[in-house]
Amino acid sequence: MLVSGFVSLVTVVIVPLFVDIESVLEVGSSTGQQAVCSGVRVAHLVWQPSCLVRNHHEIRQWCDEAALFNAPNPVSLDHDALWPV
Repeated sequence: MLVSGFVSLVTVVIVPLFVDIESVLEVGSSTGQQAVCSGVRVAHLVWQPSCLVRNHHEIRQWCDEAALFNAPNPVSLDHDALWPV
């Protein structure tokens, strides 16, 4: 049910917001499941996953298994660290 609810949220709310957007940085991609779910539905844009290095392998597995062409390799980002903004 959780995944189904997320798919509905992405389809109804998020996809229309990304019509004129070319790329998205997903902060805290964790397993990569959301990157795949979202990346498939907004295939016109680059869906950039990010997370701690220890999660990169699992993110890549999800994206590779889904043959997701619009999700590059994850970038390292620690959302708990201070960001140089």
